[in-house]
Amino acid sequence: MLPPGGSGPGVWVSTPPAFLPYALPQWGFVTPFTMNSSSQFRPSGPPSLDSAQYAADYNEVKALGAAVGSTRTEEQTQIALFWADGAGTETPPGHWNSIAQIIADVRGNTLEQNARLFALLNLAMADGAICAWDAKYTFHNWRPVTAIRNADTDGNPATDPDTAWDSFIVTPPFPDYVSGHSTFSAAAATVLGLFYGTENLLFTTGSDFLPGVYRSFPTPLAAAGEAADSRVYGGIHFRTASEDGLQAGISIGEWTATHYLQPTSNRSRH
Repeated sequence: MLPPGGSGPGVWVSTPPAFLPYALPQWGFVTPFTMNSSSQFRPSGPPSLDSAQYAADYNEVKALGAAVGSTRTEEQTQIALFWADGAGTETPPGHWNSIAQIIADVRGNTLEQNARLFALLNLAMADGAICAWDAKYTFHNWRPVTAIRNADTDGNPATDPDTAWDSFIVTPPFPDYVSGHSTFSAAAATVLGLFYGTENLLFTTGSDFLPGVYRSFPTPLAAAGEAADSRVYGGIHFRTASEDGLQAGISIGEWTATHYLQPTSNRSRH
């Protein structure tokens, strides 16, 4: 698992506007906190460039995620910004800590319950990051902005290039597959559901990136799904990168919540 060293169809290269070098290529080598290895929940990889799935992903993000001339609705634009959680904000894991705090306050958690909840939550998200970056630097998948500007090289007749295309949200300097936002979010949401023994955890949350805007969700997994969608609306991830990140995050959340920090009455392992 090394940073991308080449170029060509499907391979990650630095992206506009700053064309920064790859970031965090060693994160996937961090020793996991709960997983047996960084590859334990590694997803299967992005679709091949000549596939119908790739063409569907390509044309969706090209239409929805464009900085100019997109087909996004007003709400989809808000969602892209709401979940951006970029530099200078609490970041995606911080956002999920805020959500967990909101739910904990409503549920009236004890100090002991919160100690366990926030430990599980952050163990799962830490391993979610390791899993996501393991995948990013295993598959080296190009970002939508690179794919769309160079679609004449992908060998797929269902993808038309646009050499002037830009993403609505600035593309981060690391590969597409899988989405870190999706993986963090699903891991956290799964821990919350398992901790409380129910998905019915209605909550309202704000956004550091979009102050004054609040969104409500019936379940944490519904919020995680919207966070995953936001990366397509922002033009920075293909749909498969978001969906596979969700599935990896769910697996990590389930693994963490059922194998670690069990209540004393149910402490069979670890």
